[in-house]
Amino acid sequence: MAPIQAVLVSSPDEDVVSSLTATLRDRWPTRTATSPDETTRSLDENVTVVVFDTAFEGLSLDDLAAMTTEQSPDAQVLQLGTSMDPNAGRADAVLTHAAETDTICSTVDRLQRRARYNRLLSRFYSLSRARSERASENGTDQSAQEIADIKCELDELAAALDDEDLFDAALGSADGVP
Repeated sequence: MAPIQAVLVSSPDEDVVSSLTATLRDRWPTRTATSPDETTRSLDENVTVVVFDTAFEGLSLDDLAAMTTEQSPDAQVLQLGTSMDPNAGRADAVLTHAAETDTICSTVDRLQRRARYNRLLSRFYSLSRARSERASENGTDQSAQEIADIKCELDELAAALDDEDLFDAALGSADGVP
């Protein structure tokens, strides 16, 4: 069973939080935060996309990146603001506050696929490494089916991602920022 893939909407503006939550909640479990403390408390391994409003005082994109790395390492960050923001490169995607509902949903959906791909790829490498170690120790292994299942799901997800997303997921982002 796939893990819960929750979206965290983090903005100091309650109208932004309400609007985005109404847009997203029919497709994904959605959490909300209107303060840095609420954002910290809401992050865990089930959060795969964080919609982050750069209007926050006291919580920068760098702070959020450090929190997500620790609490939800595969989480993708969707920055609300402009790509002109000097920290926009730290986000996995950038949308303006005026983005259309379809654009918001398609961007969150793409980021959800990237997060799932990251998780599966990590699991695939871990199982493959463990399988190789066990095979060299005793010549038997029970994880072949799980590896085959993960490989199938990775192939399905890869078909739905573009080359840049696949590169970022497999090797880190193209600009060197994790």
